[in-house]
Amino acid sequence: MFRKHSRYKLYDDYDNDMELLGAYANMRQVQKAARERNIDTDGECVLLLYKFNLTAGKYELVNEWYYTMED
Repeated sequence: MFRKHSRYKLYDDYDNDMELLGAYANMRQVQKAARERNIDTDGECVLLLYKFNLTAGKYELVNEWYYTMED
């Protein structure tokens, strides 16, 4: 059954290896985790955000952030 605390899941897709950063109840928590990951990786990461779709009963990709350091 769907649990509110895991409404969003945030992953770092590093070298094609998906690392779950956490499951979050709201976008404020997601944004905080994304900012922290961006700082931790010096701006080199791909973050994938999934949201639970109640109708479909599964998580679906809703946003991607690409961070890269400028040369």
